[in-house]
Amino acid sequence: MVPRATRAVVARIDAGGDGLTTGEKTWAADQGYETGKDTGVAMDRAASNDIGHTRYDELFLTERRSKKEKGAFGYHIPVPAAGQYTVKLYFAELSIGATNGVPGGAGKRVFDVNAEGGALEIDDLDLFAEAGTMAAVAKSFEIEVDDGVLDLRFRASAGRPTVAAIEVLGQPTGERWVDVDRSSKTVKLMVGGTAVKEFNASMSADNDNGFYATAVGHYAIYSKTASLTYTPYAKAYIMYWAGFDPSRDNGFHGWTMDHLGNVIPGGSGSTWGCVATVPEEAAHIYSFVELGTRIEIHW
Repeated sequence: MVPRATRAVVARIDAGGDGLTTGEKTWAADQGYETGKDTGVAMDRAASNDIGHTRYDELFLTERRSKKEKGAFGYHIPVPAAGQYTVKLYFAELSIGATNGVPGGAGKRVFDVNAEGGALEIDDLDLFAEAGTMAAVAKSFEIEVDDGVLDLRFRASAGRPTVAAIEVLGQPTGERWVDVDRSSKTVKLMVGGTAVKEFNASMSADNDNGFYATAVGHYAIYSKTASLTYTPYAKAYIMYWAGFDPSRDNGFHGWTMDHLGNVIPGGSGSTWGCVATVPEEAAHIYSFVELGTRIEIHW
């Protein structure tokens, strides 16, 4: 049984609304928005309006949007500690093409979303072009927060920016383990039941469970060596070794290299049973696992 991951709920905000419950999720009344000239305005539509692409119409029937055309508004949401968070934003086009709204058409509302002042997380979002009118749209991204407050900025290049709901989640908690899928030739770094990273990998061409196979089974990390090390199987060098199958000398490592640390021709090809990835990705795997970390290999 795959363990279920749990994620701390930092915030669920019913933008423009008074709060509600959808399924197992409880959304707080609108809060955390900027005050002053960029406060934005809370808007809502009659509850009889249906929203496509969702079972929870009521979550999308309120919104916060800017006060003026090509305007902006923001949110400042406290987080419990410095770290990485998942931000999920929910939208619906409630005006363009809607009953009692303005005529439909792409390009009438186009806006960006920025978190923490860096590069844009969402660029030129056009809800009508993406989903039409009165239809749910959801976007998500990961963001690093260093100062205890998640800053979100919505700014339009056409029309007014809008958001219906904001959800902020902490990183998943649970057992850290690694899933190796022979069929797709992928490695997933797992926390509970959530894949936090996924990489393509080279594995053995043997499809059985022989000595030179990436054999199906349950394993655990038993040794780690990050430095450039010679391997007699490939007659070359590897980095970021994390052994999991001592009976076959199999483990994770980067593509095979020469003695100077350069990937050799064919170094990304099939292995003698190990699981090999781009060196930078092998470094991620090496950092993620510890001695005893569970490894599951399957078709």
